[in-house]
Amino acid sequence: MSSKGPISEPDNSSAFSSVTVCFVPRAFAANTLANLGLVGTLCKYGDKEFRRIEKLKCDLYFPAGTFVALDQNGNIDSIHTLSDIGQLDLAFNDYLNFLMDVRRIYEGPGTYNNKLEAVEAMTTGMGRQGHSHGYFIAKHGGASPLLDKCVQRKR
Repeated sequence: MSSKGPISEPDNSSAFSSVTVCFVPRAFAANTLANLGLVGTLCKYGDKEFRRIEKLKCDLYFPAGTFVALDQNGNIDSIHTLSDIGQLDLAFNDYLNFLMDVRRIYEGPGTYNNKLEAVEAMTTGMGRQGHSHGYFIAKHGGASPLLDKCVQRKR
């Protein structure tokens, strides 16, 4: 046995002195990375400070997700948003929002031609994260084939 006394533990046994994180729910159309700063949990390793999520923009369930680091300004760290998976999340959210806009058009009032004009007018638009609606429409074969698919599914 060693004659030395016990080694004192540091105040913070964590490898990180302190980090602020945000709870990032699984991506869905109404919760993009742009508004994640408004919902989330503050955690500090070491001083054990936690803040409960008071309001989540979700009606039916608490979505699964992960914690990601925030920068000093309280924004999601660019390590997450500029990664390949972060960019995929941004594109996916823009695409889901685009599909919701198309749905509002084809379920709304008006003739087929009016709806077609409205979908064609979307080609110049961009999603909140910067992805072109024209690109999404082109990948569906154009405005007419996209609207035709929607009308067929509605029946």
